[in-house]
Amino acid sequence: MAKDPQAPVIEVRDLVVDLKGNRILNGVTLDVYRGEILGFVGASGAGKSVLTRTIVGLLPKLQGRIDVFGVNLDRRVRRNARRSSGAGEFCFSRARCFPRSR
Repeated sequence: MAKDPQAPVIEVRDLVVDLKGNRILNGVTLDVYRGEILGFVGASGAGKSVLTRTIVGLLPKLQGRIDVFGVNLDRRVRRNARRSSGAGEFCFSRARCFPRSR
């Protein structure tokens, strides 16, 4: 967990994601603070699901940094950090919301 209680619980910096040779996200930066609820709104194909799936570790990033509770989630530690971070539930378009499996 982040040592500073005022620090963001999710920090995304300069995120770049390519899929199948197409640039989907280019330079995305955002902070989410404790107690906030964040939703992404946009047209089909705008990258909402790609951003969410990249943050939770389901898709690889080309560049950038993702920190959750102060832990950098690079490709090598993403799975273990996500398990221990206490992250709750995830909901993608056209899917039901389910608690993450333990």
